[in-house]
Amino acid sequence: MDLPIDIQNRLQNDFGENYREAFALLNSSVMADDYLNHPRIIRCIVFLANKTLSGLQVSIGQAKVDKRDIMLWAEYINHNGQETPKRIRDFNNTFEDCEKNVKE
Repeated sequence: MDLPIDIQNRLQNDFGENYREAFALLNSSVMADDYLNHPRIIRCIVFLANKTLSGLQVSIGQAKVDKRDIMLWAEYINHNGQETPKRIRDFNNTFEDCEKNVKE
């Protein structure tokens, strides 16, 4: 899998010595389910993993069920159904730029 540099860097920073295991887990999941092979989806998965391998597994599992859920959870606040969700991140952009010029 050929990941954009920002995702590679985020994986290395978030997972440190577990980087290879995190990459292998992500890679095998993306290769098994091609619809996950999009930078936005992968960024959402990594963001929601919260720097843990178990979190990465959970995020991947959630993305396999419905990738729209992880996009909502990663990019929006107030997604609990009680308030109107507000987009605060756009993972179509790099991790560095995801919070700049966010449009609904």
